[in-house]
Amino acid sequence: MTTYATFNGQLGFRFNVSLGLALFLAPVLISAYRIFRSGGRSSLYPSRSSVFAEMERSRREERSAFAFLCFFAFIPILSLFAVCQAIPQMIWLPRGLIIAAAPYLMLVSMAVHRFGSRLVRGGVLCALLCWASAAGFKSLDQIDYRKIDWGSVVEQMKLRGGAEKGRTIPVYVTDRFHAYSLKFYLRWVDEKGFNVVFADGSGFTHPSIQPRFLRQLESVRVERLDELRGDRFWVIFICDEWQRAEWPQRAFNPAEFAVGDLFSDPLGQVCAFPVWRKLRKMRLSASALFWLQRISMRKGAVSEAQRRAR
Repeated sequence: MTTYATFNGQLGFRFNVSLGLALFLAPVLISAYRIFRSGGRSSLYPSRSSVFAEMERSRREERSAFAFLCFFAFIPILSLFAVCQAIPQMIWLPRGLIIAAAPYLMLVSMAVHRFGSRLVRGGVLCALLCWASAAGFKSLDQIDYRKIDWGSVVEQMKLRGGAEKGRTIPVYVTDRFHAYSLKFYLRWVDEKGFNVVFADGSGFTHPSIQPRFLRQLESVRVERLDELRGDRFWVIFICDEWQRAEWPQRAFNPAEFAVGDLFSDPLGQVCAFPVWRKLRKMRLSASALFWLQRISMRKGAVSEAQRRAR
């Protein structure tokens, strides 16, 4: 019912969904009763009369058109509803049900225009138009026009340490849709210094069925963010989905990682921060110490040999 309430438009007051469904579906039910009730009257008309034959042909065409619109307006949504009741996950995004909007509204229009009285037809049509117009104006206040400014995010990432020549920096995004959007933007501006990877984790990713094109993203499965690979990488997450006390920076141990300053896009939609792994620096120090010891031992041996030669 929520889908058809969306097609009708919602005004926000109590019982507006029920009232809208009654207003839009009442003409459909009345017309369906009248159309299919008259289906058995064809035997009353003589087949030799061209006038009655034309009337019967018109009724058959009207019944066929009405049944056709009913099928595409109700059967897809009812079928998906029945399937979703039998399985634990949703198999169709709500916006995908828009395919039923056109036949549904055409069906309502056809039902209204079948009313014989001009007064009734005009009154119902006026009520439907007023409802739809009011719902349309009300929905303007509910539309979120905010879009993520990926350009500013990428510029900040480049200013705070872009990729070196011939090397790309992994960018781990905790949301699959945002990862795809960022990857599309980087491809559009021909920025090859960053490699977008979807960080899929049971502790910070919402499980859902994703479209096929999103499944083609490069992804890595981790249980915690500190398991991400790379000596240097970026982490991008949706700001509103994390509480400030549990933001992802706290997942990285200061003894092993150095975490840079957090920043967000101008509208505060997504947040990003750089991460450096300290382990490589420790390995380099140990390696340098090893070679220094070898060099000092060799110098000591050479000095001892020279002393004995004298």
